[in-house]
Amino acid sequence: MEHNVINSFEKTIKSGLYKEVRESKRIIIRESDYELKIRLYSEDGDGIAFRIEDFKAEANYLAGEHSLRGGGKDNDLTFLDNGTIYQFEVKKTKTPNSMLGKQQLTKGMSWVKHILNVALPNYNNYFNKIAYIQISIPKRVSLVRKPKSFEYVLKKDGIIILLSSNVIKTIDLKNLSHYLKNERRVMDLDWKQF
Repeated sequence: MEHNVINSFEKTIKSGLYKEVRESKRIIIRESDYELKIRLYSEDGDGIAFRIEDFKAEANYLAGEHSLRGGGKDNDLTFLDNGTIYQFEVKKTKTPNSMLGKQQLTKGMSWVKHILNVALPNYNNYFNKIAYIQISIPKRVSLVRKPKSFEYVLKKDGIIILLSSNVIKTIDLKNLSHYLKNERRVMDLDWKQF
């Protein structure tokens, strides 16, 4: 099915809440204890990346202690590209090989469904695959120098991008889509579960 995700977002979503990814785009995730720059690549030239937290902050209808970015669990970054939804969660952890962010990744899909319902009325026809990706930042400083800045660790329900050190500030995900599809970690998406 031919569609234009970027055009749909431009018509319905306030600019500044998402980034167009026509070829590649660097996205910055800032939290209180880390900052990570991620370079994403679009397969079809029609990719969109966004942070659910930015939508929550802009909506300004959530109450409570964390009203600007609170209101339930969500993931750190969503990337829509070529019929696939890539959900990213960054975790700074002592156990970097554990899929600790699964709850945020799956809960984030409820927010993604809401956003897509606004931007793309027939979103379930466009997006039929999902990939859950946790980026693990080790809490301890690594004294071992590894030739690669990160490696992929396959899990039953997703993938972990394991950074070799907590001082790494940038990762380039040029081969991520190809790798996920080869390893069969892009799953069929059942919209009814969200």
